Amino acid sequence: MHQVMALMASAFIVVSSAYAQQARKPVSTQYITFTAPESFDQLWADAHLVVRARVLGGRADLMRGGPNPRAARVFTVHRIELLEVYKSQVPSECAAAAADVKQCAPHVGDTITLWQHAGEVEDADRIVRIADETPLRPGVDHFLFLIWHAPLNAFVSPYGSYGAFEVRNGTVHMTAKGNQLREHEGKAAAVLAEELRRKGGAK
Repeated sequence: MHQVMALMASAFIVVSSAYAQQARKPVSTQYITFTAPESFDQLWADAHLVVRARVLGGRADLMRGGPNPRAARVFTVHRIELLEVYKSQVPSECAAAAADVKQCAPHVGDTITLWQHAGEVEDADRIVRIADETPLRPGVDHFLFLIWHAPLNAFVSPYGSYGAFEVRNGTVHMTAKGNQLREHEGKAAAVLAEELRRKGGAK
């Protein structure tokens, strides 16, 4: 019994020490400011890819590079399953750079990668987090307005959260905190989907 108690006490000390060590890590907060589109039409026009997709999962990481390692940026890399494609005009440079050419002409049912400036990463000596953007929630459907970003070799939202509309209980909800595009807040997801089909020329 004494040995069990001693082991439990040792484990508690180790875990407590780990939490204390984590608590002492400095927190580096990064601020990302995305310019809101002037209108929904601009959001549509600027996008290479407009889809309804389900977020399957994501992992936050630091994108390193350049002479200053402290300037690494936080990204959450999501896997998303395409449920409906309303617009697909991915530039030809994608085919030359993409690891998977299917990403350049995605179809319903395909899984593609989306990089988002959002999330939090615990590094060896610090915790780095994005203050202004919230990662897309796994298991949740979103209407997404994306572009192909050649330097990252992946899709991104050029307007940050303004290009991501979450679907909850059959209605659309903004993920951005600004007032732009608020006319779509609370709209039925089926209504927005039909508007996007008409924009894309679907029959």
